Amino acid sequence: MTLLISPFAGINDFSVEIDTNGQWPDLEGAVSSSELLDVAEWYVKAEILDDKFRSVSYQMHSPRFNETFTDPPKPWKECFPDRENLPRCGPLTFEFYFFTREGAELKDLNLTRTQVETFLNSNQGIRIYRDGFRVKPYGQPSGEGDWLTLSFRRIQSPAGVRNVVGTWRVGYNQVVGAVFISREKNESLIDQTNREGIVEGNAFYDLRTFSKRAIEFFEIKRQEFEKRSELLNKFEVAKEQAQRAAEESQTALQDLKSSVDTVKEMLITAEESGKQPKIKNIEQILNTAISQVASTVKQSRTAQEQFEEAAKEQAERFQQQKDTLGNLASLGILTASFGHETLASVNLVRNNAALLKSNLESCLDIINTTLQEQIKDELVILLEHSERIETFARFTLANVRRDKRKRKDLPLRKLITDVFTYFQKPLQDKNIAVQLNLADNIPSFMAFEIDWESILINLISNAVWALEDIPAEERKLRVKLRTTAQEKKLEMFFADSGKGLEAGTADKIFLPTFSTKRNQRGDVIGTGMGLSIVKSFVEDYPQGTISVKSPSDLGGAEFHIQVGIGEISRRNDKTRRG
Repeated sequence: MTLLISPFAGINDFSVEIDTNGQWPDLEGAVSSSELLDVAEWYVKAEILDDKFRSVSYQMHSPRFNETFTDPPKPWKECFPDRENLPRCGPLTFEFYFFTREGAELKDLNLTRTQVETFLNSNQGIRIYRDGFRVKPYGQPSGEGDWLTLSFRRIQSPAGVRNVVGTWRVGYNQVVGAVFISREKNESLIDQTNREGIVEGNAFYDLRTFSKRAIEFFEIKRQEFEKRSELLNKFEVAKEQAQRAAEESQTALQDLKSSVDTVKEMLITAEESGKQPKIKNIEQILNTAISQVASTVKQSRTAQEQFEEAAKEQAERFQQQKDTLGNLASLGILTASFGHETLASVNLVRNNAALLKSNLESCLDIINTTLQEQIKDELVILLEHSERIETFARFTLANVRRDKRKRKDLPLRKLITDVFTYFQKPLQDKNIAVQLNLADNIPSFMAFEIDWESILINLISNAVWALEDIPAEERKLRVKLRTTAQEKKLEMFFADSGKGLEAGTADKIFLPTFSTKRNQRGDVIGTGMGLSIVKSFVEDYPQGTISVKSPSDLGGAEFHIQVGIGEISRRNDKTRRG
């Protein structure tokens, strides 16, 4: 019966009590499933505190590994700069337990694998409890009511927890959790009229966003822990063992040589003294040395085999990265194909719109004045937007030209100006004021043009998104370009006056597939690849580094890119493939 009981004590969801009329007092009382929680690998607790700033905190702990991760309380607006100043859902607590479902430690728990599986199948998912009573249909064990879309996220990103490429996602069937709310403190979380669920308004979306962030906090920390605990790195460990075995073999050979020299001296001494050499002593010395050499050679062979196996696994990981880049290259090819199609279609739209405008203007006299103005306005909009699409299509096609994938003498100052010229109209339409502070003494250097275009495009795209909810008169974007002393390093500062980074994400935003872009419902809408690509391009150059601070003097995030241009100019010419 314990397998059917909610693990959260005091929850009036479903309970079983045993009454034996005093015959078996040890059995009497409420049935509890708390001992099954000892199988959980991690426990996570997240809170929106009942304080002035409605601070948010996260903590995860594993008794098995004796490991704890804590994200101390931070004001709501600092954690979620794209939401309102305070959480509309009110203060609440979210707890969940994570189970691996395989390889769990069952010893000393008097539990079987079947018992654990039955418990999880009956309680998996994230439920919501109001004043101790369950709010249905959230967190049904069947998988219905997956209000945090855990199953969908897992399908989207099926990477393993120690995978080099991609972000690991927790599965719906691996967690048993609950969000605790009350009518007194969470009055904005209103029940639907049919008593099935909560009204999906702003308060519910804040609750959902907070809960998803708690899940992401756990996913990132667990992936960091698993990678760190993977015996450093199997490849590095095997490499170190192979090197040590080689050194030991060398030492054994030196010992053998010394033993042979010792035997020679013994024979020479015996010959000079006319005495019979002690064969047993000589045999013992040689046997010891030979045995040592044989042992170290065997160890060296074993270490070499392990190193080869680890190298093979490393090669497979690099292949995964190559496949990911190949997928991105395929998307680039697809983009180019659509660019040609889009350009052709837009030309037809523009030409026909111009003809339509000309034809209509010749007969507008028979239409009333109000309708005339409406038709003229609609034609202007049609022409303006077709012109914008044409600009983007031409930019896309220019971006995949082969000559841009060849290293050449790059005038970065001009490239930055050209990119912002392309984006001038859409940035103006969004009331984003652009300030380019580009030093005059920027030297050209050997670089891939497509690298720096991609860097700028990704940073511009992020800035545009970050400025969406900022008042129009406050939207600013600034790029500074300069060289350091002796012109050995180039520095670029890219800043905006947007919402800035969510607290605690500065060290994660460059991870592949990690994204802080969310819609109103709290769902992640970004691919999480943009800044990862930027980082890989920057670090491909000598002394290339990228960092971010938030808030900057403009109020939003500021990216600082630095590369050693003195060394770049001496690199051999190569071509980017793709």
